[in-house]
Amino acid sequence: MKRALPFPFPKVRRDRRGSAALEFAILGPIFFLLSFGLLELCLFQLRLQSVDQMIVQGASRAQLGQIEDVSDLCPNTPVLLSCADIRWDLRTYTSLKDIKAPPIKTDDNGDPTGFRFERPGPGEYVVLRAATKHTFITPMMPTLAGVPRDTSVLANGIAVVQTEQ
Repeated sequence: MKRALPFPFPKVRRDRRGSAALEFAILGPIFFLLSFGLLELCLFQLRLQSVDQMIVQGASRAQLGQIEDVSDLCPNTPVLLSCADIRWDLRTYTSLKDIKAPPIKTDDNGDPTGFRFERPGPGEYVVLRAATKHTFITPMMPTLAGVPRDTSVLANGIAVVQTEQ
């Protein structure tokens, strides 16, 4: 029967001082990165929810014929979102089969472009879109979102309603 070789530094084996600091040095950065990533994901989800809420409110106002210009689309801006940050696209159509919502294009800064505002009239179909950009701060989030590291993602939504006669 073979005996195990003795550990060359028996004193080191018994001394546990500093083991918590070493464990924290290994696991701490991972924990903080995951915590900040989760916080940033929650903020992005809040932005998405806020844009959806503003689209529902705007579509309701459009349906009732209460929209004269873009400022009427966001009277109650949610927390952490400014109406100036949102790009609105309101287009009107006479029938459902005519509706075409072109894809959202962005400029070099990641801001949505090609949006326009058409004042809705009675009995028209209204396509209301809103978009705002969100830039991730945590290094891992762009990778998880599937975008290049230094680019923004769009939080956007769409609604289609028919105005009252």
